[in-house]
Amino acid sequence: MSASAGGPAGIGEFGGGPALLSELELPERLMVWAFRCWIAPLSLKGYILREFARRFGSRESERALQEFVRFVEALHGQTQRVLHFHHPCCPCVGRDEMVILGLLASAQAADNEGSRAAAFALTGSNRIAALLSASRVLSARMADNDLFLPAREASRVAVMAVNDNAQRPWLQ
Repeated sequence: MSASAGGPAGIGEFGGGPALLSELELPERLMVWAFRCWIAPLSLKGYILREFARRFGSRESERALQEFVRFVEALHGQTQRVLHFHHPCCPCVGRDEMVILGLLASAQAADNEGSRAAAFALTGSNRIAALLSASRVLSARMADNDLFLPAREASRVAVMAVNDNAQRPWLQ
């Protein structure tokens, strides 16, 4: 998986959906922020562990972090395209970040079709079994801790946009 930091999303980019981190629900902000911190060039993993301890509780946080790492590693191992993301403190939400949220929300809702579409959009590959499995486990852990991800039209719009751009790879 390659990653690059992107510019701000436009409000219309997601069909009127959230373009700012502050417009997301708490579980969504947690996942976007944790993903950004995990792949950031600086080591911010201690921050993630502390935030997971706050959100999942001290007994569940290490298992939740292991499941999050498994999710990120599955994404890393399967992705054949450049993912665009923002820096940890950036207030904007990018298209690929919305697709990640869509994948986790679909997995939490047992929406297999939505999960597969989001996983394919992220990876550009049909080899998505490990990513789908990791997203189901992580989203179930989140649900067990009352961290529910809303199904958003914005995530579906982002999936369609990413898949459209995959047909025209020069549009990055």
